Amino acid sequence: FGDTAMGINAVWWRSETYAHGLLVGPIAAYLMWQRRQRLAQAAPRVQPLALLVIGAAGTLWAVGRLGAIVSFQHFALYGLLLGGVWLVVGNAALRRAAFPLAFLVFAVPFGDFLVVPLQDFTAHFTVAAVRLIGVPIYREGYELALPSGNWRVAEVCSGLRYVMASLVLGVLYAHLMYRSRVRQAAFVLISLIVPVLANGLRAF
Repeated sequence: FGDTAMGINAVWWRSETYAHGLLVGPIAAYLMWQRRQRLAQAAPRVQPLALLVIGAAGTLWAVGRLGAIVSFQHFALYGLLLGGVWLVVGNAALRRAAFPLAFLVFAVPFGDFLVVPLQDFTAHFTVAAVRLIGVPIYREGYELALPSGNWRVAEVCSGLRYVMASLVLGVLYAHLMYRSRVRQAAFVLISLIVPVLANGLRAF
């Protein structure tokens, strides 16, 4: 799976949207190090059920390879990692390392499917805000016509990079600062809403 791992690494370095992936691994490793005493108390025990996860992830990788679906391969590599750890350490240790291992999912470059919805929201928000201050505006798709000139809400205006960075930091902060699941969920939700609204204001 070297090609898949190198492909993920290339995305981290090439795309500003997924550059946070470079930090996810070290953060997860540090969180694991913090749990080292609790992990040492959990005796490793082979968990055969993990073979189902490994088999499913391997199948997903093969499908992605045959169909040239890069995202399938990336998520499959993450699944193989989780399945491999579960197979070797068992349930007790996996529970104690649950968050660091789950946090590693942010190393997978995902989120492109949000570009169009975010782009639509930014266009709607911008048009509504401009009209609110009394400036005439005409919209056709992502093209905006104002008395001052013509503008376009491009893909880079979707705000995906803000959303992804805020989500990663929001999840990490919620885990470190709150114990209540309700508060954690509320903070993560806020970390998604705020950058979307802020990007609309930026575009406006």
